[in-house]
Amino acid sequence: MIQSEIQSLSPSALIELFTLDLSLQGGPVLYFHAGTNGLFGDVVWGGQT
Repeated sequence: MIQSEIQSLSPSALIELFTLDLSLQGGPVLYFHAGTNGLFGDVVWGGQT
């Protein structure tokens, strides 16, 4: 089942996560990923969605 694979401690796939910090220009910190997490929902890592 893909859900148990995604939530395992040693998944077989890698996902690239990107942070764009615009705070020095008065903007927000934005978080991106390239693709889907297999559950068709938000990716959450370190408490950040």
